[in-house]
Amino acid sequence: MRRDIEWEAEHFPIALADLQERLSDLEEHVFLSSDASRIVRSVWHDPKLQVSEIGAESARVLRDLGTHDAVVKYVSNAADTHFGGAPAMPWAEFIATRLDPRQVEPPAPEVDVFAELEHLEFWKRVAELREAGRISLVAESKLQDMAQDSTDLREFKTRLNYGGPHLMDAVEHRYVSSAVETPEGRRPETWAESSAYVRAFGTDGYTAPSAQQRQQQDQQQMEAARAVS
Repeated sequence: MRRDIEWEAEHFPIALADLQERLSDLEEHVFLSSDASRIVRSVWHDPKLQVSEIGAESARVLRDLGTHDAVVKYVSNAADTHFGGAPAMPWAEFIATRLDPRQVEPPAPEVDVFAELEHLEFWKRVAELREAGRISLVAESKLQDMAQDSTDLREFKTRLNYGGPHLMDAVEHRYVSSAVETPEGRRPETWAESSAYVRAFGTDGYTAPSAQQRQQQDQQQMEAARAVS
């Protein structure tokens, strides 16, 4: 069981509400992107995590998204203390007592994530699924947006991990993810291997819309786009 039920009913909503307010403040002051905020919120609701793991997982996800180290440590510290039953420090106090505000990490070199994914034949797999009717044009377009919005391949993997299940079913998600998750020197999974794995072990428990819900959402978006044009 992830948490004690009585503890969760009394304390978890309060801690969660305060943390969400802190994320909103970071967004407002442009310390955190809206995408990073949305993804880290999904981490807090992940049923697979123990309470004690939420802070560390939040930090891992934010680092993968290229978030500044000061913000990563602040969110992680706030999650650890809040879910541990103690109040978290305000941002200004945290910066003043825990970090040197003059410390700035050097900017990372720009990476063409789209081209990297092309080299890994990720887009080839996406096109293959779209032509077979297994994913929609809208899903393909959103995957392209993920690549455009990512600063490096690691950030794209995080976006795909948390956003991919909303765009496609489990086998399709595992099949395209295999192109970017397979260690260098090893071949990615075939469609048959991905299908067999999902049949044998199921998904990882991540909650996503059903295929029918996705089709309805995609159809509504396409109709709205036609109406505008």
